[in-house]
Amino acid sequence: MLDLLLQEGGECFTQSPTFHRDTTQLRLILEKLSGLGMVMGVVTSQNKPRTTSALDALKLRKLFQVVTTWGDTVRHKPHPKPLSATLESLQFNGIAIYVGDRPEDVLAAKAAGMLAVGATWFIDGESEKLLKEASPDYVVDQPSELFELVLRLKRQTWARQ
Repeated sequence: MLDLLLQEGGECFTQSPTFHRDTTQLRLILEKLSGLGMVMGVVTSQNKPRTTSALDALKLRKLFQVVTTWGDTVRHKPHPKPLSATLESLQFNGIAIYVGDRPEDVLAAKAAGMLAVGATWFIDGESEKLLKEASPDYVVDQPSELFELVLRLKRQTWARQ
């Protein structure tokens, strides 16, 4: 999902009211998650300069402790290495969630032992169909649903402890 944001983050961000509204909502959700102490990273198939530029334009960069881009690993999604490298950089060993809008995101997440969340709010009907065929653990249609899902998963984790 962030791959799409990063691809579209420049001119689309400034020209599309819908894109601006959706990224604003996403930023608010990510800020809430960060405020709850969630550790967050980005894994993208984009290069580092483009990623940094887009994250800055979207005012998202400060929310992520680690950003893993195309050139940071030899293997790429759907291989799990970019995701596992990010978890290692974060020194994270809890329940990890990966949010993506492409089938290779789901495959990489599952191969890395993460929960795969399919995000549909920026993709068309055909892309959504392909995403769902990859069998993500959860599908969210709006950023607010992602927030609710993370809270629900966090409560379930606490209940088991």
